[in-house]
Amino acid sequence: MSLVFTTLLAVITPTEVVAVSSAAKIKSFESQKQWLFDNQVIQNLQTKPKFINELIDSDSPYLLSHALQPINWVEWNEQLKSGVADKSKLIFISIGYSTCHWCHVMAQESFDSLEVAELLNESYISVKVDREQWPLVDNHFKSALELLKGEAGWPINAILTPNGQLVWVDSYIDKAKFIKTIKGLGRRWQSNPTQVSQVAKRVEQQLAANLLTISSDKLARASKSDWRKALPSIHQAAVKALSDEQSRPGPRFFREPWTLGLLEEYLRTFDSEYLQLVQDHLNAIIVSPTYDAVEGGFHRYAVDGNWQKPHYEKMLYTQASMLKVLAKLYSITLNDKYRIAIEQTHDWVNQWLKQDTGLASAVSALSSGVEGAYYQVPYGYKRPIISEQDWRKSPEVETLKEHRRHLDKPLVDEKVLLNWNSMYGVGLVEAYVATNQQAYLNAARQLANSLWHTFKRQDTLYRSEFSQRMSIVAQPEDVAWFALLYIHLSEQTISDANTHQKMQTRANWLVEKLVSMLDKDEDSISSVANLNRDEEIPSTRSAVLEALFFGYKQTKSVSMKQLSKQLDIADTTEVETLVSEYSYARFKANELKRVHTNYARFANGNGRISLSMQGPDLVAKFAMNPGWHINANLVSNKRYLATVVEVDTPQQQNIPLSIVFPESLKKHLAFDEVPLNLFENKFEVIVSDYTAVQQPSIVSIQLQACSDSLCLLPEKVYLLGTVR
Repeated sequence: MSLVFTTLLAVITPTEVVAVSSAAKIKSFESQKQWLFDNQVIQNLQTKPKFINELIDSDSPYLLSHALQPINWVEWNEQLKSGVADKSKLIFISIGYSTCHWCHVMAQESFDSLEVAELLNESYISVKVDREQWPLVDNHFKSALELLKGEAGWPINAILTPNGQLVWVDSYIDKAKFIKTIKGLGRRWQSNPTQVSQVAKRVEQQLAANLLTISSDKLARASKSDWRKALPSIHQAAVKALSDEQSRPGPRFFREPWTLGLLEEYLRTFDSEYLQLVQDHLNAIIVSPTYDAVEGGFHRYAVDGNWQKPHYEKMLYTQASMLKVLAKLYSITLNDKYRIAIEQTHDWVNQWLKQDTGLASAVSALSSGVEGAYYQVPYGYKRPIISEQDWRKSPEVETLKEHRRHLDKPLVDEKVLLNWNSMYGVGLVEAYVATNQQAYLNAARQLANSLWHTFKRQDTLYRSEFSQRMSIVAQPEDVAWFALLYIHLSEQTISDANTHQKMQTRANWLVEKLVSMLDKDEDSISSVANLNRDEEIPSTRSAVLEALFFGYKQTKSVSMKQLSKQLDIADTTEVETLVSEYSYARFKANELKRVHTNYARFANGNGRISLSMQGPDLVAKFAMNPGWHINANLVSNKRYLATVVEVDTPQQQNIPLSIVFPESLKKHLAFDEVPLNLFENKFEVIVSDYTAVQQPSIVSIQLQACSDSLCLLPEKVYLLGTVR
């Protein structure tokens, strides 16, 4: 049995292919006819299809679009378990997604072809996979494609032996080459299966050598000292990688883990190189066609190196990633163009992706059969010129909006995915933190609540919803991001005790669910540990580690701590490897020193601090849960640490600043016989005449929090003080 694909076999290979009766297929077709017509799979509602395959009952719009092809497709699902009984047939797997341009091209050229269908139906069991529903499956085959071919793209097409061993994998290939491949391998399997199996064995050995395993002798849990030594090199490697891309021909991606990590390192060091590089990167994107200045939203990536030729898909996860970057940049710079881009992007998501159960996955690049046709600026029209002013009401934008009203709109993939929706919810919370606009927090709460009631069915979480049907049990990635959404919401609702408790309870339930998924066996941990590369979204490992980290802070669960140790393994001497999973390096850097922008939490989530300007003063607003306190600036018992607020500027300016504390209260707590000087509930500490600083600074707050029955260890919180 294949080392690499043993786990996958449990979900991909059916004991037998059971044909759906013609009557049942026709009935399913009739029920889907309107959707097929609306999504241009059929040209009119009187269509009587020549072919209907099993994908007609799929919960994926992408798979449903292949339901009328002559290939006997089988959908990848958890019920296809114990291997292929018919050893005379190879397995053909095709992985794609609804907004993939070359997936559509290959579908039209090859999968609609009777010649191709006859070859596949005769010699193969053909399995269709929506990569957005099955990221673990996609990651395995994409990793294999990258290793064997040097690069990866979609569609991904693979041929396996009946036992699940990989023989061949490639991306898009034209019809002639595809026919040659499937015909040749099909015949060779019939005439000399041993030879094909030997090829597969060599491929498997090559892939297995590149797997990360928990027991690997090469990797260990690096110490804090190891990370302190390694992180400067890792950050500089990320700087170099992002800088180098500015002079390369493309394609170019947004690199959210790099940009966020470099902004966070700027907050720790005030090294302007980090901030300037990220600003240059974002500024170039915003003024380019890769950002849709007319309606808002970011296209998936640019084909060229200057952001002038977008790949016109719009993905939900792209909007989520860019909301986080824009929010962090706005928090640091207070530049209005980043705030406007946040608002416009959120408006686009609401207008285009809103579904009853959450947010749709993506918008296609195609309209009227042409990639990017909807977004082109016609001859005689002007592209919007984005400046520091609000471009949304410019004549160019208004003219192009009117022009688009008369065009065919690109199709929307209406599938709602738990992890992408959760990522977007986290982006909304961060937009709220950056802008203090309550609408973003309200939208995040509403989205989280909808996801909770849609995807949680008793004790089971699901991953995907389409047309009011749930499919696919949630994977660790889904649960981790959903937990992070509720963790972020709990941080922002401390002042509302009932809401905070609700958010915290759900967050704890989700982290415990994650623990139960990972705690089953070592294979579960290994599968997450191997999802250790940032692609267009951060690595699954980093998301899981972050969820476990916050869960442990809240619950002190031994299981969470142990699982974190098992996942938290790295060779800190391999800088290039860590740059490819920079989200993990970010996580470790923040463990050592996390500088927040304008808010932070403390006391295991029972307290919150936010910074804001009030006239010339900088105000630190504290909010604490009932039953929690911090020692005042003047303590009555020297065994406890006083609260200290300090302001450190980049150039170490010696500007005298007055720190004004509120009046403390004396209160007797159970662990001390003497009444203590305390602050509690809501209160403010004011840095008077802060505008004299005239530049960003780090506000460090040293404090010690106590409940009614015990005191926690002292903490130090770092926040960014900004001056507009």
